[in-house]
Amino acid sequence: MKPHSGRTIRLVQAAGLLFACTAASGVSLAQSTPPIVRRIKIVRQNVFQKGDLPFGLHGLLNSLHAVTTEGVIRRDILFREGEPLDSFLVFETARVLRLRRYIAEVDIRWTPPEGDSVDVTVETRDVWTFETSFSLSGGGGAYALSLAASERNLRGRAQELGFSYSVSDRRSSGNIFLYEPTLFGSRVGASAGYSAYIDGNAFSMSLRQPFWALTVPWSFGIGVTNGRDNYLFYNDRDGVYAYPYAQTGVAGDVARAWGRQNRFIVGGGWAWRRTYMGELYTFKETTPEDLADTALFTRPDEIRAGPSVGARVEHRGYEPVRFYDQFGRTEDLPLNVSAGVRVAAILKAAGSTHDRAHVGAQAQAGKRLGPAYVNADLRLAWESSAPGSEGGTQVATAFRLYLKPASRHTFVAHLRHDGWYRANQIGQMFIGTGPGVPGEGNASGVRGLPARYGDGTRRWLGNLEYRFYSPLRILTVDVGGVVFSDVGQVWDATSPVQFSRAPWTYGFGLRLGFSKIAGERIFRMDWARGPEGWITTFGFGVYLNFNLDPVIGF
Repeated sequence: MKPHSGRTIRLVQAAGLLFACTAASGVSLAQSTPPIVRRIKIVRQNVFQKGDLPFGLHGLLNSLHAVTTEGVIRRDILFREGEPLDSFLVFETARVLRLRRYIAEVDIRWTPPEGDSVDVTVETRDVWTFETSFSLSGGGGAYALSLAASERNLRGRAQELGFSYSVSDRRSSGNIFLYEPTLFGSRVGASAGYSAYIDGNAFSMSLRQPFWALTVPWSFGIGVTNGRDNYLFYNDRDGVYAYPYAQTGVAGDVARAWGRQNRFIVGGGWAWRRTYMGELYTFKETTPEDLADTALFTRPDEIRAGPSVGARVEHRGYEPVRFYDQFGRTEDLPLNVSAGVRVAAILKAAGSTHDRAHVGAQAQAGKRLGPAYVNADLRLAWESSAPGSEGGTQVATAFRLYLKPASRHTFVAHLRHDGWYRANQIGQMFIGTGPGVPGEGNASGVRGLPARYGDGTRRWLGNLEYRFYSPLRILTVDVGGVVFSDVGQVWDATSPVQFSRAPWTYGFGLRLGFSKIAGERIFRMDWARGPEGWITTFGFGVYLNFNLDPVIGF
């Protein structure tokens, strides 16, 4: 995790100023007559300060960056001129602003009260939001090369535009996305994206108003998707067969929230989807031994179409002052509990090949215990059988522990299990180094193993890490490292799990935290030793993805 930034310290300083000012004037926050906000002044700072970069480069780069406009800052300020100064709204304003991807630091301060009023200053500093990146990651025989250009704060108005092209040992693809956070001046955000592959394409568009602040009582959204692709299966670490996959759908949801620091949320959603899954076919020269493994995965042509509905409840606890590590993650919450269920009908009357029923459920709980944070997640899905295609269950569980004895040091433990417990599968899981496949996150779980070291329909993964950042900062880059050990195993219904045969690896790594850049701010390079020797992995972002994907749909 990255070390604490100046924005956290400034928020705490703001808290001290608030209490100092009210105490000096004899005004208590608990009293019914807090000072009135006379004027709100916005101070906007560019990205780099003098001394951040050599040879005067800070001035050159600042001239190429559009500073966030005052209007964008003001729309996130929850307290108003002419109204009493509410300490909760001050802290919530700071929280909302620092969650924005284009803001690096937030400083809210005010003058000592003059009579019954105060002047409030909100000062922000931007991050660098224009990214042109060349990313190369891989290890163990797998690789992924990506070229991208994006602007996360177009014209200083919080709009987003991006392009990317990537090629890997699996395939190549191109992407474009657009985002407007305040459509027609409202709080509804609009996004659209298009992806093109060598064997398919995908389009999505959505409108959404999120719970962007703790004072917002409603969240709602609607979206449409349309795409086609090939889902690859691998044998001996190389893709040899696949089935065509196409999906069209529309979905919507709405949620209502009560409370602020103890927030209770109830939501519901609906969807209509049509999915086509074709017969398995080979696209590379194969041997009989290659195709023998397809018995676990083969399924006939099938169309699934029909409606689904779902509901969820959630309780979140917030603190007005909090030392954040990664802003907006669940680790920031002292308490977070949620549960949800989704029911789908797959109907021949809607064009499906068979009538089916599908039920998915999930529950998660997280709590911060002093310097530690623990989280458990459980997701289940059940599907009825149909002629020629047996039903079954998908299970996914995860446990996470973060222990932070000091601001620059973190101990991490992860444990995960997921798998399909059914006869005719539509997916494949891996362990190994390097990029994964659709639905499998950024990596397949165990550093120090070759890419796609093992495959099956069920998997468990474990990870222990010690992460740290040193006091060393090179220009605007924080230097840190990690020591880790990974273990994992995959298996299927024909080969029961044998924990004693699970490969485990160990290693160390370098972390560079780019504090002035938006988006993925961490460059990683890891060296891990496994059964076949040392393997190097590198790239931007977090390597292991222990966040569970949604349970299987249709």
